Amino acid sequence: MAYLFPNEKERNHVLDWLAHVIQKTGVKIRHAVMVYSEDWQIGKGTLFDTMVDILGEENAEPGNVKSILDKGVTFSEKLLVLIDECSSTGEYAEKRNLVNDLKTIVSEGRIQKRLLYKDYGITKTFTNFLIFTNKPDALTIDANDPRYFVVDHYEKRLPQEFYNNYHSWRKDKGSNYVYWYLKNRNINKFNPTAPPPLTQAKSRMADQTANPLLQHMSQAYQEGQMPFPFINKVIGTTEIAEWYKKHGSMKQKKFADNPKEVVRCFKKMGFHELGQVHHKNRDEKPSLWISRDIENLKHKKKSEVCNHVWKPLNLHESNSEIKEERATQNFQKYQSTLNDRGNKDSPDYWHERHD
Repeated sequence: MAYLFPNEKERNHVLDWLAHVIQKTGVKIRHAVMVYSEDWQIGKGTLFDTMVDILGEENAEPGNVKSILDKGVTFSEKLLVLIDECSSTGEYAEKRNLVNDLKTIVSEGRIQKRLLYKDYGITKTFTNFLIFTNKPDALTIDANDPRYFVVDHYEKRLPQEFYNNYHSWRKDKGSNYVYWYLKNRNINKFNPTAPPPLTQAKSRMADQTANPLLQHMSQAYQEGQMPFPFINKVIGTTEIAEWYKKHGSMKQKKFADNPKEVVRCFKKMGFHELGQVHHKNRDEKPSLWISRDIENLKHKKKSEVCNHVWKPLNLHESNSEIKEERATQNFQKYQSTLNDRGNKDSPDYWHERHD
């Protein structure tokens, strides 16, 4: 366990999770444990094999995403299910759909199920899920999604002899020792219905699988690039969407075309919503958000922020055009400085000044 989960806090959470599966079989854990490893065959499956020894094959079942999502599969009758090699080969939307499909079976205690030749029905389930993957962007998840406890593993695979020895030990009496340890582990502080601790691995996966519009927005905002230059403290929903439709990539344009998606990105980035505010000179009511200096501006009158702080975005300028314009301005300024210095060195300059 120390090899699979080097971080002590993460290791203890996984041990509590496994112990709960054994000690309280009638209480479902509302989150799955997801393990990402950079290397293959490091021992994730060996951990599941040990749990199968303890729970029995009738109570622990391995599978993949397709089989688990199949309505005919009787996974709901198991105590522990392994979703192995979990991933979606699609883009953001497909990965998001996969997460939505999994969320019910991972966290809900009652699910819809249909057995062969029978109609759909509602059944109780106490199934808990282990998810293994070798893809860092396996699922499109949010960092605050309470359904997943994500850990990652970057250590190199141990020598084969280690695994051979472990399996021999496991098949002898090793699994009995593991069962005794988990059965007697103190899990009084483990809450199966509470959100799991946030891990760095989960944050990294969330960053890698964020929608392309949010990814670009976050980077542009941090760097002061268009359409979020540092001088603009207030932005409009429509102007940002229009800028991306004009200058964004095909993927970004697809998301920017949906106003709700733009708003979702603003909320993710922590912007403060002002709502629709009347702009006197333009005689329009843009939907505005405070993006910078939030603590100061959110206490001011909305009309003041709209009419005196908001600077409408130049939709005709891309980042490359702005860089070129700034470079030209800097060059002209530099040339002007050189010319001014040259004039000061000229006798005529001082003669004119003296006159």
